[in-house]
Amino acid sequence: MTDPHAANIARVYDALLGGKDNYEADREARDQLAAQAPEFPQVAMDNRLFMMRAARFLAGSAGIRQFVDFGPCLPIGENMHEVVQRLNREANVVYVGIDPLVIAHGRALLSDNDQTHMVEIDWRQPENVLADATLGKYIDFDQPMAIFQVATLNHIADEYDPPGSRACWSTPSRPARTSCSRTRSTRATGTNWPAWRPVFRLPASPAR
Repeated sequence: MTDPHAANIARVYDALLGGKDNYEADREARDQLAAQAPEFPQVAMDNRLFMMRAARFLAGSAGIRQFVDFGPCLPIGENMHEVVQRLNREANVVYVGIDPLVIAHGRALLSDNDQTHMVEIDWRQPENVLADATLGKYIDFDQPMAIFQVATLNHIADEYDPPGSRACWSTPSRPARTSCSRTRSTRATGTNWPAWRPVFRLPASPAR
């Protein structure tokens, strides 16, 4: 259920990027963040632009045909699947999220795109991703793939071991072992980050 009176990570990010899918509580959170760190709106935009550049390179020059985006935001402007499938119409793109708001928006917009899917998985624990039968229908983990964790690791509580979660996909012993697989991630740093985390904290898993 959407609560317009409580800030939501996806909607705050939407507000930072100048989108329209946000409420007053989200804009207040955005302004609070910008007051503590004036560079934050530009950081959000830089993250978005980096993701688009990386997707364009991987789909084009690198020849990757499978893309998984952990923690997608609300659709705004040009999205990853549009960039990727403009270069390769056969490329598969799967957005893996835990935010019901993002999942609902994404599924509605992607209903007529057979190469792009929105899957609800708690991606903070890699074993959940690997065990998910729905994701397995669209992504072959034995084939080259690109994994994106852009501006997401900051939002994971320490109990989920954010560095370990990323390392699972980016080391030679990762579950998806192919010589051509790529990972792309960004993470905010700086003295102001501890003050931002209460607003940008993903909810606890129901199973924990």
